[in-house]
Amino acid sequence: MKTGFDVFGKEYGVMFRNDPYDYDLIDVQFIKVMILLDFESEN
Repeated sequence: MKTGFDVFGKEYGVMFRNDPYDYDLIDVQFIKVMILLDFESEN
């Protein structure tokens, strides 16, 4: 199951990890705990 930064795919995970943002931002906190719920929307 994909979670966190990789929930939107490997490319987005790399992008999120390399973005120069503040890790305390609420956006980042939400992305870190995201879980893929709909496997049809994975692709």
